[in-house]
Amino acid sequence: MKKILTDVDGVCLWWEPAFHRWMAQREQHPLDRQDTYNVHEMYPSMSQQEAVRTMREFCNSSWIGFLDPLRDAKTGIAALAAQGYSFDVITSLSTDPCTTRLRTMNLNTHFGIEAFNKYTYLPQGASKEKALELYADTGYYWLEDKPENAEAGLEFGLQPILIDHPYNRWYSHPKIFRVTTWAQVVDIILNNKKL
Repeated sequence: MKKILTDVDGVCLWWEPAFHRWMAQREQHPLDRQDTYNVHEMYPSMSQQEAVRTMREFCNSSWIGFLDPLRDAKTGIAALAAQGYSFDVITSLSTDPCTTRLRTMNLNTHFGIEAFNKYTYLPQGASKEKALELYADTGYYWLEDKPENAEAGLEFGLQPILIDHPYNRWYSHPKIFRVTTWAQVVDIILNNKKL
């Protein structure tokens, strides 16, 4: 089966700029760093506990239905779909039904309803291990931006591809591809490259 597993935020959709615009409207905390994955480090005047609450509020807001595609994701997903590939989504966003409908709508609007086969929605920040275990030893490509989740894919016999961002540049692994563009993703998958 021509299936690809994918995260959404930081892979298909550009979550971070929307979050920063949303935060700027609130005018409560100044943005300090963009080279970290942790919100309380991006906005150091915010406690870790407040950062978790703020993330949850953003993820369950209407903004989540209107994120822009990440870089060249639109052309990359279209190129793979044209070759018969479909995507199973695994995202730790929310399990709220309105939020998940907005996320599905946002993906379908940018990439077309036929590109995605299955949607697995997990609570915000939840581990993806149980969802990935369902695909154990399939060798499917697993697109992710968080190193810990990419490594979880390795544990289950998947081939991770890490989407490059400033917040994950500290990380490298000999069995995980790192790419900056979806054109590179397309090349890896269509040429069946493995590490």
